[in-house]
Formats: sequence, structure tokens, C-alpha cells
Amino acid sequence: MSDLETASRSVIAAHQLARLQAGFSRILPSNRFYHQKLNVRAGLAPAQDLAPALSTTDQPLIVNNLDDLARLPFTTKQELVADATSLIP
Repeated sequence: MSDLETASRSVIAAHQLARLQAGFSRILPSNRFYHQKLNVRAGLAPAQDLAPALSTTDQPLIVNNLDDLARLPFTTKQELVADATSLIP
């Protein structure tokens, strides 16, 4: 049995937040589409050390708690298709 299965809600939330932030730190440095979407459209700014090649701001990533998830924009199929089409030489 995992320790998370019997953990308190606050411990689970802290674990989820840490995993979310770790995911952002892996994805944003190399994914132009999500960097643009989260930085420009959602008002979230990746830190310089997370995405030095992509970052246009020095503000930290603003996901301090799980309630911040409500500010993340949905991604539509049309957005993904448009992005993929823009990459075709």
C-alpha cells in the first residue's frame, strides 16, 4: 500500500503540486507551443532557469497551489492542428 493512499488531504495536495511543478520544469524548456500558451495566454511566466531559450520574462512560474489550476487554459484540437501546420516547412 502506498503512503499516499492513507495520507492526509494536505499531504496529497503537496505531492500533487510538486509533481505538477516538476512537469512544468520538464515540459516548458523544450515545448514552444505550451510555453507560448501558458506564458502569454494564461499569464503564467516560466522562470528564466526553466526555459532560458524561450523565456521572455523573469517572473517565476505562477502555480503556487492546486487552485491555480483553474487559471490554466484548455487546449483544443484546433490549436494543436494549427501549431503542427505552422511547423511544416
